[in-house]
Amino acid sequence: MIRSYEYHPSRGGDVVKQLIGEDYQGVLGSDFYAGYTIHHGLHQRCWIHFLRDIHDLKKLHPQDEVLFTWAKDVKAVYEQAVAWAEQEPDLTLSPRKLERVRVAQQHVFEQRLWKLCQSYAHTTVSLPRFSRVSTGWS
Repeated sequence: MIRSYEYHPSRGGDVVKQLIGEDYQGVLGSDFYAGYTIHHGLHQRCWIHFLRDIHDLKKLHPQDEVLFTWAKDVKAVYEQAVAWAEQEPDLTLSPRKLERVRVAQQHVFEQRLWKLCQSYAHTTVSLPRFSRVSTGWS
């Protein structure tokens, strides 16, 4: 795994293109800033940014019980994924089998999260901190 961090005064999509190119085959990890949506390949959104944004939504809508239940369920998926990742690997398995197990479990967590979020996909909400925020789940 290779990680690269680079500072640019702009966070526009052109910077993403310059850094990773048009044909990047790896996984782009980022927050939810719209400039990163220019990348159409694999994309891992940052859990901490996601949970912080959910926290901000809860502060904006303190009486919304549906939101609070949803937020609790999303955080539970995160905590389950973290707990799974912190487990010691089964060293009796081959590296190839360990990778298949990891990918399968990742898919389970992704499906749990998608089930919670799919009804909100492709919606746009207005937040005071941002001019417009698109959920951008796809």
